[in-house]
Amino acid sequence: MIRLAKDTFHHQKAEKEREELRKIMTDIFEEKMNKHKIK
Repeated sequence: MIRLAKDTFHHQKAEKEREELRKIMTDIFEEKMNKHKIK
């Protein structure tokens, strides 16, 4: 039971990190798109 709780906690941490990574990638992508628009 303790192991299951530990795995769940680890999974939530991984999900949070993935969300943050996706947000960063989106920001970079939008920034590049904006630079291309300004010509």
